[in-house]
Amino acid sequence: MTARALTGALLALVLTSYAHAQDPQFRGPPVYDGAWKTENAWKDPARGDASKGSYAYQYQTWAEARAAQYAEARTLLDCADLSIALICEYAAINKLPVSWRAYYPPERRFVTFTNADKQFKDAESFRIWSQWFLGAMNLADNTDAITYDDWAGGDMVLFDWNQTTESPNFGDEEVWHTYLIGRPDEVIYYGNISDGKALAVRRVTGGSRMDMVRNHGDRYGLSPRRFRMFRGAVWGPSSEEAEVIRVVRFLNLRSGPGTENGRIGRARKGERFRVLRREGIWVQLANSDGETVWAHGRYLRIRQVEVEVSAGIAAALTSSQ
Repeated sequence: MTARALTGALLALVLTSYAHAQDPQFRGPPVYDGAWKTENAWKDPARGDASKGSYAYQYQTWAEARAAQYAEARTLLDCADLSIALICEYAAINKLPVSWRAYYPPERRFVTFTNADKQFKDAESFRIWSQWFLGAMNLADNTDAITYDDWAGGDMVLFDWNQTTESPNFGDEEVWHTYLIGRPDEVIYYGNISDGKALAVRRVTGGSRMDMVRNHGDRYGLSPRRFRMFRGAVWGPSSEEAEVIRVVRFLNLRSGPGTENGRIGRARKGERFRVLRREGIWVQLANSDGETVWAHGRYLRIRQVEVEVSAGIAAALTSSQ
């Protein structure tokens, strides 16, 4: 069976099981054009501004703010659905790819489905289907362990209860739970269920719960988790750096973008500058003293570099949400 056919069969199976939810979007297996068109990557500068970091980095402040809105509105979501709803909504807003790895019981193997699969009508149907099909155990398969030093908003702590005898304990049941971190050791958000029904999202700042999230023996992998979709993204505000290449002796640095502008300096091969902006093939640069010059882009290698997050940048990032 091909991957596409397998995904279709998996979806048809789930759609049949989902009929009890009485959602008209899941009455049959019609083929659409995919949930949404992906135009950006998680590693790209958010909204084209590298000083705000990548889309993956921006997610940490966005997720906390949105989770706070859920808590204030008492939105009904179980634990895994909170994390899934947030990442799906953010990805839809910014036209980012979402890919889930999930176990397919009939063939006893894992399959992958994405927001580009043609079986999904729109972003809402993809989100609903993701929340229905995935659980906290699946989030374990779609996240990577990170260190407590890296722990940030939007990351999760997963619990596979009964790994230890430490309370809470659920007897012989396998019980999973997810906490979404707002700010490490300051605030967490979580959803829950009771008698099969989702409860209102909660915001918690209590020290005892914070201690459990950091130290309880039933933490899955004994560490926080971060979405695997963020792999390779620049995790923080970044800027572009230009390195001088392809010159025999010197590169002329000019007062403006063009050879008609006077030469105000020279740069040797290997020298590096911070990129300020571009105008056609010409690039405005800043040296270590903050002085600005222009150089021809043909003689530059430009790459994105992460920069230190100052308190001012961090405050601006938070307020921008």
